[in-house]
Amino acid sequence: MANLTIITTPNIFIVDFGVFAPLLGYKKATFQKSSISFQLVNDESFVRVEDSRGDNWSVSYNVSGQSLVIDSIDGVAPVSNDDLFNILYSKI
Repeated sequence: MANLTIITTPNIFIVDFGVFAPLLGYKKATFQKSSISFQLVNDESFVRVEDSRGDNWSVSYNVSGQSLVIDSIDGVAPVSNDDLFNILYSKI
């Protein structure tokens, strides 16, 4: 089973939580692009994703602390957390 994968549509991120599903309690979820923001932390160790309710997650292109690992976004695998941030930003 894969790590987290994301597919985008014009208005939605479709997230498959892969190996993280048992930890999070759901296998897949959708998020409105207009309700999501991203921040690349100063040391570039992870990208913080926050929704309009204030819920947030740490994500990374590789294993980093307690971050959820993103394998790909629309089939593109990020090569760094800076790249991950740029790919996510380009999708909104």
